[in-house]
Amino acid sequence: MTARSQRVLEAAGLCVLLGFVALFAASPLFAVDTFWHLKLGEVIRDTGEIPRTDLLSAVHPERPYVQFNWLWEWLAALVVQVSGLRGLRVAQAVMLVASYALLYRATRRAFGRPALAFAFSSLALVLFEDRFQARPSALVLGFFALVLPLLLDAPARARRSAPWIVATLAVAWSNLHGGESVLLVLSLGAVWVGELAHHAWLRRVDATPRRAGLLLAVAVAGLLLSPTLLDGIRHWWTAVVPQIESGNEEWLPSYTMLRNGWRPAFVLIGLGPTAVALAYVAEQVRAVGARGRAAIDVREWLLCAGYLVLAHQAVRNAFLCLLPLAFMVQRLARSWSAADAAVRVRRGVQLSCGLAALLLGIAFEDAVLYGYGSLARARVVFTSDLAPATYPELSARFMREAEIEGGILNDGRWGGYLSWRLWPRCGTFVDSRHDLTPEMWPIFLRSHDPLQRPPMMARAFARYGTELSAFRAPTFPTHRPDRGWHLLYKAGDEEIFQHERGAHAAANVARGRRWLAAHGVADAETLSLDALGEAATRVGARAWLAAPMQRLKLRDAQREQASADTATRVHGLREEGATLWQAGLYAEAARVLSQGLATDPEDAKARHFLALCLFASGDADGARAQLPFLLRLQARLTPVQRGRIAQLARALDAGAR
Repeated sequence: MTARSQRVLEAAGLCVLLGFVALFAASPLFAVDTFWHLKLGEVIRDTGEIPRTDLLSAVHPERPYVQFNWLWEWLAALVVQVSGLRGLRVAQAVMLVASYALLYRATRRAFGRPALAFAFSSLALVLFEDRFQARPSALVLGFFALVLPLLLDAPARARRSAPWIVATLAVAWSNLHGGESVLLVLSLGAVWVGELAHHAWLRRVDATPRRAGLLLAVAVAGLLLSPTLLDGIRHWWTAVVPQIESGNEEWLPSYTMLRNGWRPAFVLIGLGPTAVALAYVAEQVRAVGARGRAAIDVREWLLCAGYLVLAHQAVRNAFLCLLPLAFMVQRLARSWSAADAAVRVRRGVQLSCGLAALLLGIAFEDAVLYGYGSLARARVVFTSDLAPATYPELSARFMREAEIEGGILNDGRWGGYLSWRLWPRCGTFVDSRHDLTPEMWPIFLRSHDPLQRPPMMARAFARYGTELSAFRAPTFPTHRPDRGWHLLYKAGDEEIFQHERGAHAAANVARGRRWLAAHGVADAETLSLDALGEAATRVGARAWLAAPMQRLKLRDAQREQASADTATRVHGLREEGATLWQAGLYAEAARVLSQGLATDPEDAKARHFLALCLFASGDADGARAQLPFLLRLQARLTPVQRGRIAQLARALDAGAR
């Protein structure tokens, strides 16, 4: 193959790789952190100051809290101001494409062979794809790619411009994401300690501890120039420790990814760091056994040990196992260059290309087929800027248009979006920063269990005055509010309740009436509070069912109902009933589900939805009559569905008392 043909193939392969990156990165926004970042960016843009308190909180807006991502937040707010959320998606894609281009460039130079760089970058895509989110931490791969050449080569071989490169990286990284910028100092610190060991212990003449120390000092100075780094890390640490203790999945060890199933992407993320660690240790033991002290590289050992510990420590860090892998691949590539064996090299290149193609296929299956359910659904979802069923879009729109006021006890994943849409008129109890006091943590954790939520709502109202609640249905385990609360709005599984003694209760009810009147409820001004909630549910259901994903589900379900195959028809009825149940149209859902059960009485999933519909409609006896069937058929239910039935059984038992 000619050199020109090789360059054309390399360019084509790079376009394929970066095309996949752009596709995944431009997906609808799904990170629960995105929107509190955007709100803080708007505050910085409008005031010219970095907030020093937790001003978005409904509980303690004066509590000291400093975010160390201020530069990303400000830039993201400017992007959204100019080009909306679609512009943020495009910016995200551009940034990640640049990150992978830098990674490919760095590994292409280190390995000397495009095939190895393709395979390495494709593995990085699988390991890092879950972090393709519009938030500052998505930048870490780009910074890793920029630092990688400095880590793979000894300081003695670093370019003269290395201190300036490190200084620029340190200043930019510490203001874009101060927490992860510490990785730069830790990495260069390991290099410096390793060079000291080479000089003092191994007596190597090529050791350059002074140059390594200069790079470390420059990095430290660059980080300290950030106006928020030290305060931000202190406040972040006070928030993240309880997060880890509460079992936040992002901070669980990498192997816990396997709890989600044994799909290829999960296996690579869950077991990848361990596999790399075992391979690296075996390689080093073999090298030391063959070459003795000459094979010892303390600098590399410290770097790889640190990166492997971090890769195992949290799912979000799994990609850091790429550094020890890079050292191993670099040595492999050099052995190919040294070996006079063309067949061996050709087979290695072919294997690398095949591995790259396999890894790209795994990434596509995870990001598109698994992430969206099918190509058809992916095409529908991709037209929206927000991922479906991720944010309380309709509830936030209602509260914004109706000008609802007051503090909100909320689903923790919704806090950032609610703040972005509603602050300063409404503050939230919690967002994904989890900046909670010890007194707030029990309320937050227990409020996410419907059976424990009502007393937590009462406690939060009594202690902090949070008069509104925003949770996924059912807010109350009986589907009917406890005394003192009434429904303001429901759209699908989004529910907003108001406490009748809240500081803004009368005004919020009046605003809700006016909003419903403007949306076609003719008698909204005279309805009782219960009837007002029913009217709000009908209006919300209409809007929720009009969303693209719901329309697609209903269309697919109705097409299945026209099938000549009995099982397909039953499945279609079940899917339509489940969608109507989620919309809150319980009577309509029960009617559709009953049609399916008339054909297949053993359809456990349809019977589970029917029991929930009957209970939500007030027919406790009808729901109780379904329990014997469900107990017998529970093996056919998913874990989530079995959990719902267990909650239903406890709620029915409590009601019987």
